[in-house]
Amino acid sequence: MVMVKARYRHNGFTEEAVDLLKVIDSRVAYPTVRMYLAYLADEAGDKTGAKKYYDAALALPSDYCNMFRLETINVLEKAKEYAPDNDKIYYYLGNLFYDKQPDTAMANWQKCVEINPDFALAWRNLGWGYWLHAHDLNQSAECYRKAIQLAPDQALFLEEIDQVYELKGEDVKVRYDLLKSHHQTGIKRYYPLAAEVITGTFVGDYDYVLDLLKNCYFPTREGVANFHDIYVDALMMTAQDKVTKGKYTEAIALFEQCFEYPDNHQVFLVDKRVPRDAQSYYFLGETCEKMGNKSKATFHYKKASAVDVKKTDYRFWQGLALQKLGKTAEAKALFENLLETGRKGIVENVINFYGAEGTTGNTVASVNTKAYYTLGLGQLGLDQKSEANKSFQKSVELKRDNLWANFMEAQTQ
Repeated sequence: MVMVKARYRHNGFTEEAVDLLKVIDSRVAYPTVRMYLAYLADEAGDKTGAKKYYDAALALPSDYCNMFRLETINVLEKAKEYAPDNDKIYYYLGNLFYDKQPDTAMANWQKCVEINPDFALAWRNLGWGYWLHAHDLNQSAECYRKAIQLAPDQALFLEEIDQVYELKGEDVKVRYDLLKSHHQTGIKRYYPLAAEVITGTFVGDYDYVLDLLKNCYFPTREGVANFHDIYVDALMMTAQDKVTKGKYTEAIALFEQCFEYPDNHQVFLVDKRVPRDAQSYYFLGETCEKMGNKSKATFHYKKASAVDVKKTDYRFWQGLALQKLGKTAEAKALFENLLETGRKGIVENVINFYGAEGTTGNTVASVNTKAYYTLGLGQLGLDQKSEANKSFQKSVELKRDNLWANFMEAQTQ
């Protein structure tokens, strides 16, 4: 309707435009409508009417009001004459300018929080701008922290600050403590809840994480393709902790859960050819072997060797299983392939065509951390332990929250 108003006005039907806006305003109170009424009143020389409508517009909540038309710039600039110290004017200008003139947008948001330091969404927008435009991750994180302090019930703020933290290589414990302390907010959205599971697994808060995985709901959505791996990571790390403590029976029970797809995860097993099963079967075999049950260990090694691992990193675990079965030539071929994949995967630049919601998208670091991890697996399989450790270290340097690179780096010390 505002667009219809604009066409009326641009074609000389100003009175009709005003009448249309008044009809809209009588039905729903919306800041943009009242600002246009104020602007047109000012143009007509009615300063009193303009002041009344601007004050009324700025008194309305800014929620769900996103001014984006370029012609609205003049309306907002005129508003400064009537309310020069109103924070919402600068907030709206920032929103309007960001796609075209991000520096101007950020200057307006900065002015907004100078006037009103308690404007949470303006702080969030500054965090967004420092992250994706200015590429100042430290300043971005600071803005997001202020936004969260002011509006701790906003799950989106948690989602975005964790992406910033991940990108800047923040201590995983810092990320986890923030997410866990805002758990009741995080459960409103998939990504902060999933991040709580991921970071909690990394820092070793296993009982808490397994409780989340059992009792929370993780809805599937666009961009979510790996939640079963997140679930399996938590189970495997908990199981490995049990193994180190000699609690083999408990470890086996956890490894066996890796083949399950809980209903509350909304992950559906469509293709039963799951490459990661090779890793699960190998760990089951290894644990049975530690218990002295060689026949059961061999059973699981055979299962691991039969998995269709495709061209994934799970070739490593299949190779280890083949070695246990005495098939060293087949195992060596897998390790050599991993070595080649890792070396070819190292890049100097990357074009990030698409970053799914809740992700930071591909970066040189995120691509190379995987490549060095794959390289390390190949080197370790070929008994190049020292070189493997260096590759795992490099992988961790590139992305400190790379769970399995950290695990393998510790295993090769």
